[in-house]
Amino acid sequence: MRILFVALDVPYPADRGQRMRTWAILQALHAEGHEISLVASCAPEDIGRDGSEMARVCAHVDLVPAPGAGGARVQRQLGRLRGLLSAVPYGAWRFRSAVLQEHVRRRLRERQFDLIVWDDTYNLENLREGTGIPVVLNNHDIIQIIWRRYLEVERQPLKRAYAANELRKLRRWESAAYRRVNSIWAVSRHDAELLEQMCPGIPITVVPNAVDVHSYKVTTTDDGVGVLFIGGMDWFPNRDAVEFFAGSVLPELRARVPAARFTVVGRPPDDRLRRRMEASGVSFLGRVEDIRPAVSAAAVSVIPLRIGSGTRLKILEAAALGKAMVSTRLGAEGLTFTDGSEIVLADEPRALAAAVADLLEHPAARAVMGGAARRRVEEEYSFEALRSSLRKAFGR
Repeated sequence: MRILFVALDVPYPADRGQRMRTWAILQALHAEGHEISLVASCAPEDIGRDGSEMARVCAHVDLVPAPGAGGARVQRQLGRLRGLLSAVPYGAWRFRSAVLQEHVRRRLRERQFDLIVWDDTYNLENLREGTGIPVVLNNHDIIQIIWRRYLEVERQPLKRAYAANELRKLRRWESAAYRRVNSIWAVSRHDAELLEQMCPGIPITVVPNAVDVHSYKVTTTDDGVGVLFIGGMDWFPNRDAVEFFAGSVLPELRARVPAARFTVVGRPPDDRLRRRMEASGVSFLGRVEDIRPAVSAAAVSVIPLRIGSGTRLKILEAAALGKAMVSTRLGAEGLTFTDGSEIVLADEPRALAAAVADLLEHPAARAVMGGAARRRVEEEYSFEALRSSLRKAFGR
């Protein structure tokens, strides 16, 4: 098939969860023999990047500046204030792009396509007119669930008021936005069931997040004391998870394992938060080109998320490296890892601390759990599993 793929963010380098899903799907579609034309919004620094990898997978690549790309923090805050006047949720309003829409129209004029893959729910604000071609939504998460969970942990009154307003808008907008497409690719059976309730009658296929397990090698040694969190600190759910772990779990953990070290790998926080977190015993590796060495060296990977939706690629990466993992139930939501044998699930600080401490104190148990987690990824979240799910989505 000839496929037009319209992405909300440039998929390569695949250095964050959304990009990783998009890039994996693009590679899988290419491997299945489909011809792909990519139109993607991106930040200014991404327009000038070497595009040879994307060109290897996509027959045509159009990168267009994202709305407000490169704006200062003050400009973004002013944008949020202006967004209060719109009936459309801020995320959809923010990503509305006449430039992206025009590039899509131009591609449709120049070439006949069999399918359009529209990437990300907020991006549906750019699907403004009928194309006469089937459109499938590549769904990463359910946005209103993220906002609802944010409200469950946020205590600051002004932020709560803003979030409640966004949630009201999302409840009206999100379900209606889904009805602009002909079908949806969901990341998990859990998400598929929620989507079926929100938009009954729209065909939904589970197309899971996946990793290329062959590029992740399991090591038999670790540092014995390292506790690692994977995630960029520019995403609020990750910041909340780190602050929750550092403030409520780490003291309990160190009371039992004084040598335990908590490290975060991913895009760093701002200087103020970094100083505050470092004072509480958190180390930041920052953004690295390859997270695999850091994950392999650590003894335990933790996923203490309290906000989120979809499924976590940070779990799939750690599991592919044979790493023992401790997560909140929300953190592992939608994934089929078995509690107690492939991952440990706990929500309360003491239970999380005890689970991590038990694994730090028992190297053999870490190895057994990591091996079981690796097998789960091989069975259900590999590149091969992704290709199989796409064939099912296409009725093959």
